Amino acid sequence: EFSNTYLQNPPEWAKKDPDWKSKFDGLTSLIGSIRKNLSSLEPDQQKAHHEIQAFTRRLTRLYDMLPMDALARLRLDISMHIDHVWTAWLEQNRQKLGETTENFSAVSRIFLKELDEATASAAVSIVHRAEELHKMAAQENVFTGKSFEFMLNMAENEFAQFNEAQNQSAAATEK
Repeated sequence: EFSNTYLQNPPEWAKKDPDWKSKFDGLTSLIGSIRKNLSSLEPDQQKAHHEIQAFTRRLTRLYDMLPMDALARLRLDISMHIDHVWTAWLEQNRQKLGETTENFSAVSRIFLKELDEATASAAVSIVHRAEELHKMAAQENVFTGKSFEFMLNMAENEFAQFNEAQNQSAAATEK
């Protein structure tokens, strides 16, 4: 069972989140679907794989109400925007894909402007990929082939690597 204790007794900052229960309900639903897609007589491993990735991205939504500085908030927002782009892609929804890539691109540019020069140089490729995704989303044949999906995977991986490098740098500074 997906931590009913944490659902019923959230941290103080989460008690202010009116969507706390619905976030857990969504995660619980994903877990059920993942189980079904892996253990049915005809498993859908690709769908389960996408759902596992969605689950890990959506865990970050639990932290919406956590007090944090502006830069940390932008990092959280980028994670959420990546999830929205994935959702639009998997739904094959052109309009939603255009909107979500536009938002991802805009937030990525804001994020870049907030970084110091040395850190910003490590994030430039994320912004570039977000902008490319938005251009690709406007193409008539966006859902043909794997180019968009490949680019989105690269953007997500680069953002994860950027965050990991920032966390390691912060940990080294604290020692």
